[in-house]
Amino acid sequence: CQLMVVHDAAHDPRELVEWQRLGLRTHVCIPLQVGRRALGLLGLASYQKHRFSPQRREMFTAAGAVIGLAIEKGRAIAEIARRAEQLALSLQEAKEALETRKLVEQAKGILMQRGGLNEAEAFRRLQRLSTDRCQPLKQTALQVLAADGIFSERSPAGPGTCRSVPLL
Repeated sequence: CQLMVVHDAAHDPRELVEWQRLGLRTHVCIPLQVGRRALGLLGLASYQKHRFSPQRREMFTAAGAVIGLAIEKGRAIAEIARRAEQLALSLQEAKEALETRKLVEQAKGILMQRGGLNEAEAFRRLQRLSTDRCQPLKQTALQVLAADGIFSERSPAGPGTCRSVPLL
């Protein structure tokens, strides 16, 4: 992980043959690193011969460190964004699960009240209906609530909800 400058790339045995064929004269390899950890290399090539002062070489090394740090920060930000997305998805799934649980509890209450079932029997009935109809438990619970609303003359959406009445 050290700066490497090839002054006569066309004749240097360390240089890539393809680059020698192109007639490159100067090649600089700048290590991109954070601390002592290497992230990659930045290569600069020129068709002209260049000699770099010690200050210019230090500048290349410093630039490699800055670029390495920027890459590292970019990776960290991407990881944070990925994790935030996962958390948002988990939160949405938890909200949906809670909503489903509330609806199932309400539907169980209706089945217990109307059918004289205990809680376990009411839940098994909901599960069986859901399985028989090949639909999610939430949808079955909503149907039970809607049916109860029809028979009890109250809206399954709750009190104060407007209901449309068909005109004959």
